[in-house]
Amino acid sequence: MTNNQNQPRDYDAVLGGQSPSPVDGAVLGGIEGVKNCLSSPMIEVRIAALSEALKYGDAGLDVLIQTLLDESILVQCFAYQLLQQRVEPQVIQALQAYNLWNLEPRFNEYQGYKENNVTQFANQQVVEFNPNISIPEPVDNDIEEFFRHRALLDETIKRYEAGERNFTAVELSNTAIYYSFMDVNFIGANLQKSFFWSLYLFNTSFTDANLEGTGFRASLINCNFSNANLREARLSGAVLTRTNFSGADLRSADLRSTKLIGCNLRDANLTDIKIDERTIFVSTIMPDGSMRTDSTKQIFDAQKLRQCFYGELQDNFQGIIMHNADLSGIDLHGTSMYPVNMSKACFSNINFRDANLSGVDFSSSSFIGCDFRGANLESADMDDAQFICTDFRGAKARFYGYLNINTILSDGRFIPVRRMESPK
Repeated sequence: MTNNQNQPRDYDAVLGGQSPSPVDGAVLGGIEGVKNCLSSPMIEVRIAALSEALKYGDAGLDVLIQTLLDESILVQCFAYQLLQQRVEPQVIQALQAYNLWNLEPRFNEYQGYKENNVTQFANQQVVEFNPNISIPEPVDNDIEEFFRHRALLDETIKRYEAGERNFTAVELSNTAIYYSFMDVNFIGANLQKSFFWSLYLFNTSFTDANLEGTGFRASLINCNFSNANLREARLSGAVLTRTNFSGADLRSADLRSTKLIGCNLRDANLTDIKIDERTIFVSTIMPDGSMRTDSTKQIFDAQKLRQCFYGELQDNFQGIIMHNADLSGIDLHGTSMYPVNMSKACFSNINFRDANLSGVDFSSSSFIGCDFRGANLESADMDDAQFICTDFRGAKARFYGYLNINTILSDGRFIPVRRMESPK
């Protein structure tokens, strides 16, 4: 593979309008992905992107230097900490010119300087001096708290990469988590007001966890949130597949533009949840035990797909959602001139056995629990596609997409996790 700064890497940013999830949007790799994150209005997203900038050489260093002028002192401090470890001339020059506190303009704005009473200065509490008592200990500020939480996250990631998977009751509140987890136990963890900017969370348990106000920009697959506190959680734009929310508290949670596919919401509290016309429920068990599948042109079953393709000669199925469908033996092959478009689609529990899918455009699509045994995928476009718990045994396919988790290849090899660049 070539070392191209614009190729997607592990945990790269994702671009997709208001719903930047790996399923809905194209992966925006390289330094442009980092710049996209740094333009986010959310401080935790900007902070999470800073470490990624170091992967892109001088271009990444230039981006880090620019963030020394970020409007948030927390973003500035984290960039400063990363740059202090570098020896490049442009970095040394930038740090010498950088003034963290920039006191002169601050004093010009400071009300106390104008003989007005104030209660805070430089993120510290201001108290009246009393000569009859000792000077109080300084109050911890936001910067110290941020670095404390960041150190806890770094330690958790080190343990995960060393093979540990049990993080019961871990303390990771108010933390930007720019990482993907698989087969992890976060039971009873405190993740309040944290933010998961991840490519995926797979087969991970958040049972009884505190996730109040926590944000997710990730594909959540086979996750367990039973009895979790998700009050005011930010799930807007997320794709939730085969995920269990039974008994969870989702009061005032934001589910706008969220897709729930094969999920379980039995006995969950959905009071005052935020949804919109782009929120989609597919084969999802609702709190009262009923099954909900929305009536939308985006959702297809096997009969509807066959009718549209064979009967109506439709060849554009971009962004469709299919769950629990049997497409075995179907012939959807296209040509270089007229390819069948199934890009940016979501396929869950689909039987594609012995299907002819040659030339189909599957780019940026997601396949979860799908069976491609014996299928013909020659010349199919799988750029930036995700294959999770998918079986390709005996299939004619030379390329298996950008992300593979628990995938069986055509020659029988099992791939636990693999990320690939698109073939050129």
